[in-house]
Amino acid sequence: MVEGWILDTYQDSNSEGMVVWIKLDDGSVSKYIFHWAPVLHIAGNLDDIDALEVKLKEMEYQTLFGVMKFSRQKRFKSHEANGVSEVLAISISRPSKLKQVADVVSAIGKWSKFDVYSVDPKPSQRFLHDMNTHPFGRIRISNNQIISLDKRTDAQWTPPPLRQAMLKVNCKDRHGKRSSNGLVTGVTIIDMGLIGSNSKGIPIHIHLTPERNQDEFLYEIERAIHWINPDVLITNKGDSIDFPALINIASRHGRELRLSRNKRGTNIRRKAITTWSYGRILRSDAYHALEGRIHVDMGASFIGKEGGLEGLCELARISGIPAQDLSRLSPGSAISAMQIRQSMEDDVLVPWKKNRPEDMKTGTQMLISDRGGLYLDPQPGVHKQVYELDFASLFPSIIATRNISPETMNCKCCKFSEEDNLRTGKLPLQPESAFREIERRKQSSQELQLLVPELGMHTCTKKYGFLGRVVAPIIERRSYLKSKRRVKGDVWDRRQNVLKWLLVTCFGYTGYKNARFGRIECHEAICAWSREMIIDAMHDAEEEGWDCLHAIVDSIWLVDLQSRNTKARDESISRLMSKIEAKSGVPIELEDVYEWIAFVPNRTTGVGALTKYFAHGKKGWKIRGIELRQHSTCQWVRDLQKRYPRRIT
Repeated sequence: MVEGWILDTYQDSNSEGMVVWIKLDDGSVSKYIFHWAPVLHIAGNLDDIDALEVKLKEMEYQTLFGVMKFSRQKRFKSHEANGVSEVLAISISRPSKLKQVADVVSAIGKWSKFDVYSVDPKPSQRFLHDMNTHPFGRIRISNNQIISLDKRTDAQWTPPPLRQAMLKVNCKDRHGKRSSNGLVTGVTIIDMGLIGSNSKGIPIHIHLTPERNQDEFLYEIERAIHWINPDVLITNKGDSIDFPALINIASRHGRELRLSRNKRGTNIRRKAITTWSYGRILRSDAYHALEGRIHVDMGASFIGKEGGLEGLCELARISGIPAQDLSRLSPGSAISAMQIRQSMEDDVLVPWKKNRPEDMKTGTQMLISDRGGLYLDPQPGVHKQVYELDFASLFPSIIATRNISPETMNCKCCKFSEEDNLRTGKLPLQPESAFREIERRKQSSQELQLLVPELGMHTCTKKYGFLGRVVAPIIERRSYLKSKRRVKGDVWDRRQNVLKWLLVTCFGYTGYKNARFGRIECHEAICAWSREMIIDAMHDAEEEGWDCLHAIVDSIWLVDLQSRNTKARDESISRLMSKIEAKSGVPIELEDVYEWIAFVPNRTTGVGALTKYFAHGKKGWKIRGIELRQHSTCQWVRDLQKRYPRRIT
């Protein structure tokens, strides 16, 4: 019996078992292999299901895909389902064949006879869910069974004592740029100590000279890595430069680059791919994974850049995706994984392909609903003593407090109209309080409504929405981490920063056409609520004696019209913030108080440009949209704008 933390999980290419690397309490790392069979779920007409089961039991399919076991289960097919349905469960002994079996089922059913579920969750994420644990989770292994000792929702968890090292290959092409095809002159390896220790380490320089044997050079690199014995190996462009450069040398000598803990060669878990996105061709380099260590390419990892290793560990825990895989993914993939995990915990089947169409709308309804957040043209010029207020995580908070989710939109159990003249309510932001409020409303005789402004849609008041149960814990967790932050960039700040990007992404996924749990009506309702809330905030500010200079979706800039002193202004803004927060149910923050702010006019029309301004306040400079922030600006213009005076008289 051993105890420790889960370091990494992946599927073994030979045995097809699930490999789990454990960081033990004594500092060592051990490898365990568990045999695991994922389950594919098929829904359809029961007669068709019977015929499909008979077909797949034929020797042809059993030989092709391995042993498949069949059973019937009662499962929820969607979050909107009022009851369970009987589905065919296929246990697949060879997990790598899961997708192929799903393709065969779809082909047999001619793409319309069967609904296929439980295909897309990543094997590692699904395995950890089945074992009731998560990456960096505290576990005990007894009798070849995993016993979880903590919960992924624990906000006060402490990262395991992970040792980190940095590797950089010195290789430049004839233009002086780092390139995997350039001349390799050496390698620098730095022992950075434990995560959070802020140790700069002593660099180890391993040089490659024309007189030195390349095989000996690789041996020295491997020996240095195994001597430091890091749990995390950090590179900058390691997937595109460092590893390919070293692998090229190793291949010329007929050997492998052995930096993994088991001294095996580097594992390429995904080949390089090219995608088309928003009018651009994007390349994602091959993913070079290490076994028993976590390779993080900080040069290509958005999550790593924003949250560091602490943020990566934080997101790996709550998403259920191992850190080495997660570092190559986007925040959108992480929020999608969290939605999948929540569905599995709800015992709801995860659809393979989205098949929900947009609700029918008239032309007028389309014009009203197809709008985004509210923007106000700013008043061009320089303004003094300006207060900026921001709604905290506005769109996710609207999802949680207005119970917006695909299954709660326009539900049949709560039908309202604007003529009903019912009291409009909202849910608490805290998840447990929201659950209690839902139960109270079920038992209350007083009718309440969650009617979407302008659109004539409503959300359910009798069940807590799936999306709210995903985002509300993230909001609560981020608020806790922000309260622990002492200085910008500390460990707490890095952990909360990655959660910010999850919350930014979750709104877009409600309207993304391929999102598994997306619904465009959710997207429209969120925007409608945001418009009303910012307009209400402007009206409340005017009643308090403030003038609104500018507003962008969730931010509002105010200037005092009554010429009060500083103390009176601060008291007034506090009263205003309390009033706005009580009415909206969403926390509002004082972003900054600016000594002055300059809103820039549009060059062609002269009206205020929406996102171009610069200001100096209590927190220093804030610059948006002007040349200083643009990559194409020459250095002379940058220097000129940097010399702008801090104080304006």
